Amino acid sequence: LNNRRFEIVGEAKKTSNSAEKLKVDTAVSVWWPLDKKEFSGIVIEIDIKRDLPHHIRYDDGDTEWTNLNYRKFEIVGEAKKTSNSADKLKVDTA
Repeated sequence: LNNRRFEIVGEAKKTSNSAEKLKVDTAVSVWWPLDKKEFSGIVIEIDIKRDLPHHIRYDDGDTEWTNLNYRKFEIVGEAKKTSNSADKLKVDTA
């Protein structure tokens, strides 16, 4: 496991970011104060019933549940959708 996933940063204070407006497939860059750098990832799930409602898959493959209401982050764009069978063109063979 990557140590940056277990950072404790002191008392949690709500940030001014708009985490409530986040949607699944939003690309974000999350600040990790102990590493003094940002890590990019995609919001893959949101469950507002959880204490840590935002599930992020980072570009390095790690995932974490976190609460972006209390984290420094920025929205960097929408994730690219991957093609699946529902998105494929139907061809009439008749």
